[in-house]
Amino acid sequence: MQIIRARKKHIKELADIFKALDTPEYKLRENDIRNKLETHKIYIAKTGGECVAAIILDFFEEACEIFAIAVRTAHQGQGIGESLVMFAEKIAKKRKCYKMWCWSLDRYNVKDFYIKLGFEQEGFVKRIFFGRDFYIFGKPLR
Repeated sequence: MQIIRARKKHIKELADIFKALDTPEYKLRENDIRNKLETHKIYIAKTGGECVAAIILDFFEEACEIFAIAVRTAHQGQGIGESLVMFAEKIAKKRKCYKMWCWSLDRYNVKDFYIKLGFEQEGFVKRIFFGRDFYIFGKPLR
Protein backbone atom coordinates (compact mmCIF):
# COMPACT_ATOMS: atom_id res chain seq x y z
CA MET A 1 0.00 0.00 0.00
CA GLN A 2 1.15 3.50 -0.85
CA ILE A 3 -0.10 6.75 0.72
CA ILE A 4 0.11 9.83 -1.46
CA ARG A 5 -0.98 13.45 -1.26
CA ALA A 6 -4.21 14.04 -3.18
CA ARG A 7 -4.19 16.37 -6.16
CA LYS A 8 -6.89 17.88 -8.35
CA LYS A 9 -6.66 14.89 -10.69
CA HIS A 10 -7.99 12.70 -7.83
CA ILE A 11 -11.19 14.67 -7.16
CA LYS A 12 -13.57 12.20 -8.85
CA GLU A 13 -12.00 9.21 -7.07
CA LEU A 14 -12.12 11.04 -3.74
CA ALA A 15 -15.79 11.91 -4.21
CA ASP A 16 -16.50 8.25 -4.94
CA ILE A 17 -14.60 7.08 -1.83
CA PHE A 18 -16.33 9.60 0.43
CA LYS A 19 -19.81 8.58 -0.76
CA ALA A 20 -19.57 6.01 2.04
CA LEU A 21 -20.09 8.86 4.52
CA ASP A 22 -23.19 10.29 2.84
CA THR A 23 -26.27 11.01 4.88
CA PRO A 24 -29.52 12.36 3.46
CA GLU A 25 -28.54 15.79 4.80
CA TYR A 26 -24.83 15.91 3.95
CA LYS A 27 -22.71 14.79 1.04
CA LEU A 28 -19.04 15.51 0.38
CA ARG A 29 -19.03 16.10 -3.38
CA GLU A 30 -16.48 17.07 -6.01
CA ASN A 31 -16.85 20.82 -5.44
CA ASP A 32 -16.47 20.36 -1.67
CA ILE A 33 -13.36 18.25 -2.20
CA ARG A 34 -11.94 20.80 -4.64
CA ASN A 35 -12.32 23.43 -1.90
CA LYS A 36 -10.84 21.12 0.75
CA LEU A 37 -7.75 20.62 -1.41
CA GLU A 38 -7.11 24.35 -0.90
CA THR A 39 -7.73 24.45 2.85
CA HIS A 40 -6.98 20.95 4.19
CA LYS A 41 -4.46 18.14 3.65
CA ILE A 42 -5.91 15.14 1.81
CA TYR A 43 -4.14 11.81 1.45
CA ILE A 44 -5.05 8.73 -0.56
CA ALA A 45 -4.21 5.10 0.12
CA LYS A 46 -3.49 3.20 -3.08
CA THR A 47 -3.13 -0.52 -3.52
CA GLY A 48 -2.45 -2.12 -6.87
CA GLY A 49 -2.72 1.31 -8.48
CA GLU A 50 -6.30 1.76 -7.21
CA CYS A 51 -7.36 4.54 -4.83
CA VAL A 52 -9.00 2.56 -2.03
CA ALA A 53 -9.20 5.01 0.89
CA ALA A 54 -8.69 8.64 1.81
CA ILE A 55 -8.30 10.91 4.81
CA ILE A 56 -8.86 14.66 5.11
CA LEU A 57 -6.90 16.49 7.80
CA ASP A 58 -7.32 19.99 9.16
CA PHE A 59 -4.54 21.60 11.19
CA PHE A 60 -5.26 24.52 13.48
CA GLU A 61 -4.10 25.80 16.86
CA GLU A 62 -1.53 23.00 17.21
CA ALA A 63 -4.19 20.32 16.75
CA CYS A 64 -5.00 17.92 13.94
CA GLU A 65 -8.61 17.13 13.15
CA ILE A 66 -9.49 14.07 11.11
CA PHE A 67 -12.19 15.81 9.11
CA ALA A 68 -13.11 12.67 7.19
CA ILE A 69 -11.79 9.17 6.56
CA ALA A 70 -13.27 6.47 4.37
CA VAL A 71 -12.24 3.09 2.97
CA ARG A 72 -13.93 1.44 0.02
CA THR A 73 -16.16 -1.40 1.24
CA ALA A 74 -14.21 -4.08 -0.62
CA HIS A 75 -11.03 -3.03 1.18
CA GLN A 76 -12.34 -2.64 4.72
CA GLY A 77 -10.92 -4.86 7.46
CA GLN A 78 -7.45 -4.88 5.89
CA GLY A 79 -5.86 -2.25 8.14
CA ILE A 80 -5.96 0.51 5.53
CA GLY A 81 -7.93 2.92 7.70
CA GLU A 82 -5.55 2.25 10.60
CA SER A 83 -2.57 2.92 8.34
CA LEU A 84 -4.07 6.23 7.24
CA VAL A 85 -4.65 7.33 10.84
CA MET A 86 -1.10 6.30 11.86
CA PHE A 87 0.24 8.18 8.82
CA ALA A 88 -1.76 11.25 9.87
CA GLU A 89 -0.43 10.94 13.41
CA LYS A 90 3.16 11.03 12.13
CA ILE A 91 2.39 14.19 10.17
CA ALA A 92 0.72 15.77 13.20
CA LYS A 93 3.71 14.98 15.38
CA LYS A 94 6.09 16.47 12.81
CA ARG A 95 3.96 19.61 12.90
CA LYS A 96 4.26 19.57 16.71
CA CYS A 97 0.54 19.16 17.27
CA TYR A 98 -0.56 18.57 20.84
CA LYS A 99 -3.58 16.51 19.88
CA MET A 100 -5.45 14.64 17.20
CA TRP A 101 -9.21 14.58 17.34
CA CYS A 102 -12.30 13.83 15.34
CA TRP A 103 -16.04 13.50 15.64
CA SER A 104 -18.18 10.81 14.10
CA LEU A 105 -21.87 10.11 13.77
CA ASP A 106 -22.81 7.04 15.77
CA ARG A 107 -24.24 5.43 12.64
CA TYR A 108 -20.70 4.78 11.36
CA ASN A 109 -19.91 2.44 14.30
CA VAL A 110 -16.27 3.55 14.57
CA LYS A 111 -15.89 3.77 18.33
CA ASP A 112 -13.87 0.54 18.58
CA PHE A 113 -11.73 1.60 15.61
CA TYR A 114 -10.60 4.82 17.31
CA ILE A 115 -10.20 3.25 20.77
CA LYS A 116 -7.96 0.57 19.22
CA LEU A 117 -5.77 3.35 17.81
CA GLY A 118 -5.31 5.01 21.21
CA PHE A 119 -8.04 7.62 21.01
CA GLU A 120 -10.34 8.23 23.95
CA GLN A 121 -14.00 9.03 23.79
CA GLU A 122 -14.12 12.61 24.99
CA GLY A 123 -17.76 13.27 24.36
CA PHE A 124 -21.09 11.97 23.19
CA VAL A 125 -23.71 14.41 22.01
CA LYS A 126 -27.28 13.30 21.48
CA ARG A 127 -29.46 14.42 18.61
CA ILE A 128 -27.46 17.41 17.44
CA PHE A 129 -26.80 17.13 13.69
CA PHE A 130 -30.11 16.52 11.94
CA GLY A 131 -31.27 14.62 15.01
CA ARG A 132 -28.29 12.26 14.99
CA ASP A 133 -25.96 11.39 17.86
CA PHE A 134 -22.20 11.76 17.53
CA TYR A 135 -19.00 10.91 19.38
CA ILE A 136 -15.94 13.06 19.92
CA PHE A 137 -12.60 11.23 20.09
CA GLY A 138 -9.22 12.64 21.04
CA LYS A 139 -5.63 11.50 21.36
CA PRO A 140 -2.88 13.53 23.03
CA LEU A 141 0.34 13.54 21.02
CA ARG A 142 2.67 15.15 23.53
